[in-house]
Amino acid sequence: MDEKNVSASSINTQPSYSYTESDKQQLEGYTANRSIKVTLTDIKRLNALLDIALSVKIDAIKSIELKSSAAKALKAQVNAMAVNDAKEKASSLAKAFGTKLGSIYSINSAANNSFNRYGENQAIDRIVVSGNRTQQFTSPGKYLQENIVFSASVSAVFDLELTDSTAP
Repeated sequence: MDEKNVSASSINTQPSYSYTESDKQQLEGYTANRSIKVTLTDIKRLNALLDIALSVKIDAIKSIELKSSAAKALKAQVNAMAVNDAKEKASSLAKAFGTKLGSIYSINSAANNSFNRYGENQAIDRIVVSGNRTQQFTSPGKYLQENIVFSASVSAVFDLELTDSTAP
């Protein structure tokens, strides 16, 4: 693993106390906590990383975040799709009113989001609940793969041009 993908810059210490039979506080020593941030570029290595963490007695693993290395390109693609959709809808509505689109008057990026969700990835194994308690799963211990959904919404205002049939 490349050193640039590991960050362990802070350590936090705090005293550890016990109490005697006479209810007096007695210092036993100090507990040290260190947060380590590891970035994996291959999800297939997650199990091995977690096994290593457990073997060196790391006692808590929190905040596993799955992100896409292509997030920037995917967001740009989603924005382009939102713009095309806005143009198509505006053109269709203008046509329904007997006009056509003129020049663009204003544009507003209403939303540009990405979020994680489970259960929509068709490549994962599905869990089937049945009344048969003796059913054995063929591949236990798999992580549920997560989808990252990118979405964008664009609001556009166009000037309308009257056609011959709508001219006064």
